[in-house]
Amino acid sequence: ASKNAGAPAFTLLVKGTSFANTSVVNWNGSALTTTYVSATQLKAAVPAANIASPGTAHITVSTPGAGTSAATKTFTILLTTLKLTSATLTKGSTSYTATISLKNLGFQTAPNVTLTKATLNAVKTTTTLPMSVGSIAAGSTGTASLTFPLSSGTSGSVVTLAVSGTFTGGKFSGSLKVTLP
Repeated sequence: ASKNAGAPAFTLLVKGTSFANTSVVNWNGSALTTTYVSATQLKAAVPAANIASPGTAHITVSTPGAGTSAATKTFTILLTTLKLTSATLTKGSTSYTATISLKNLGFQTAPNVTLTKATLNAVKTTTTLPMSVGSIAAGSTGTASLTFPLSSGTSGSVVTLAVSGTFTGGKFSGSLKVTLP
C-alpha cells in the first residue's frame, strides 16, 4: 500500500475478482505494463518515475469491453520511513537513561525529526517533549537520550520502550523489548 519516494521500480501485486487476461492495472488513469496471474491476481510494473516524489496514486483495473473497476485503491508514496532500531539503557541513582537510534530507511532526508512521545514499561519519560532530533539523511541514523523514572521497572526485567514522533512530511512510531540494567 506504500513505498518511500525515490525507491527503485517495483512490481505491484493487485488482488481482486473477475480479472481477465486482458485486464490492465492503471496508475492515476495511465496503464501500467500488466501481467495476468489469475482471475484474482494481476502484477503491474511500476516505474521508479511514478514514485519519485511523495504523494498518492489511485489504482484501478480496466478490462477491454468491461470498463474500469468501481473500486479505487489509494497507494501512498511516503517521504521516507524512520525505524527505531536500537536502545542502550543505563541506570543512575534516580533514573534510567535510554539512548535510542532512529534509522532512516528511505531515499530522502527526514527533515525536522521531533520526538513527541516516549514510554518505558508504559511510564512516560521525564525528558521534556517535544524534543528535536534534527534532520536524518537517507540511510543515516539519528540518536536521542531520554530519561525515565526508576518506577519504570526493576533491574533485570524485560519491558517495552516505545517512541513516536513526527518529521516534516511524515510521522513514525516504534517499540523495542529491552532489559532494564
